[in-house]
Amino acid sequence: MNMPEGYGTRLSRTLTMSPDPAIYTSQETWQADRRQVFAASWQYVGDARSLVRTGDHLAASFAGYRVLVVRQSDGSLKGFHNICRHRAAPIIEADGYARSAVLTCPYHRWAYGLDGGLRTTPEFGEVAGFRCEDHGLLPVHVQDWRGHVFVHLGEDPEPLEDALTDLPGLIGERPLERCDLYDSWYVDFDANWKVYLENYVEGYHVPSVHPAFDAELETGTFVTRAHTNTVTMRATAKAGGLYEGLWTWTWPAFTLVTFPGGYDVSRICPLSPEKTRVHFDIFVDPDAGLSEEQKAATSEGVKDLVSEDMAISEAVHANLASGVFPGGPLSPRHEEGVALLHDMLRKAGVA
Repeated sequence: MNMPEGYGTRLSRTLTMSPDPAIYTSQETWQADRRQVFAASWQYVGDARSLVRTGDHLAASFAGYRVLVVRQSDGSLKGFHNICRHRAAPIIEADGYARSAVLTCPYHRWAYGLDGGLRTTPEFGEVAGFRCEDHGLLPVHVQDWRGHVFVHLGEDPEPLEDALTDLPGLIGERPLERCDLYDSWYVDFDANWKVYLENYVEGYHVPSVHPAFDAELETGTFVTRAHTNTVTMRATAKAGGLYEGLWTWTWPAFTLVTFPGGYDVSRICPLSPEKTRVHFDIFVDPDAGLSEEQKAATSEGVKDLVSEDMAISEAVHANLASGVFPGGPLSPRHEEGVALLHDMLRKAGVA
């Protein structure tokens, strides 16, 4: 995956075409995306700093999976599939943050401790061979990277820091941990998650799709680079603009972008072959002295950019689904990130 000559050189030497358009629309690829990408890699699900007290928990969903992360009395985090062991109802019905002393299924009131162990089964009756200790919540792996909670559904995942590979070094000593969660929201749109990501990891579209944002950058300074499993996009930002000049994406679905006085992260969550939900978290540094107006302007600016990305992603997906488009060539100047994404998809067996 690490090519000494660099992706730009490779793309300039050999005409490289995008994958079969069917990978964006078929049910077969959707199931492969779920199992071979999202269930087989670390997924960001939320803010560890919002899980402070015993019983604080976070419910999150991605690619058809529902998970639950709970703060334990010893300060550790434990993760579970958000699935009751009786009839598969969700223990926590709505995604988000809350606190509970006991995790009680709303369907038949089976109750679990914060450690996931089954405690009570009201009116279930006596059954030979049934033991509560055999029916605890199904565990998932949890790790915290600099205040960000990640889960992994596999049996023996590599450590999160190893999986992030390039990102820790690229972010460096920026004070992520002391930042506070300022705003969170999500957007649903009608396009495959890979269509959205292809758009995200290149700056080729910025002048035409994001003219207001483009005006905040010094002309000709936007540069995209493919690393091991991360893409960086850098540009020289004009004074007073929304961004600091660093955008990152890390395989398969985590983005981190810096701006003066804070940063934002997102997680890309496929809902089906043709629908995607993207969650956004905005964090601000309390020591940066941002006014409420500046914080609100940052959040609104991100939302404006996102709406433009969603619109072009939906238009592209509709044409991919038409069955007419045969695939297109990748630009050596601008689409290193797209080439890396395609290579990662091939490595996962979905392209």
